[in-house]
Amino acid sequence: MRVLHLLVEGQTEEQVASRLLRPHLESFKVWVNPIVFRTARPPSAPAHRGGALSYPRFRADLLDLLRDRSALAVSTMIDFHRLPKEFPGATTAAAVPSLPSRIAFLERALAEDLRSERFVPYFSVLEVEALVLSDPS
Repeated sequence: MRVLHLLVEGQTEEQVASRLLRPHLESFKVWVNPIVFRTARPPSAPAHRGGALSYPRFRADLLDLLRDRSALAVSTMIDFHRLPKEFPGATTAAAVPSLPSRIAFLERALAEDLRSERFVPYFSVLEVEALVLSDPS
């Protein structure tokens, strides 16, 4: 079975990946491995997971996952509205007229920064919690 590492923003995204995406992708022989983004790593305590994004730490986590050459791909499940200004393209993205185009612009900028054909960025327009609570059919 091939592995898709999925760097997610928090516990809700982790559950969506495990309970919804994993069963679907298993039928294509792809195992989804959700990993909650580390927000802090205090010296004397376990790492904090989920919450505010820092691009340097986020980038380092993605590069660590991309070092796993056995993985089919690495992707993200991050809320668009929580991206800090330090993300690649964030300062110029505001000039992009439509929201879908702006997200595509930011996803391309992130992919260009990481330079890996196995990286497939994804930013969610809405918070995943909103999708889960809306109960889409």
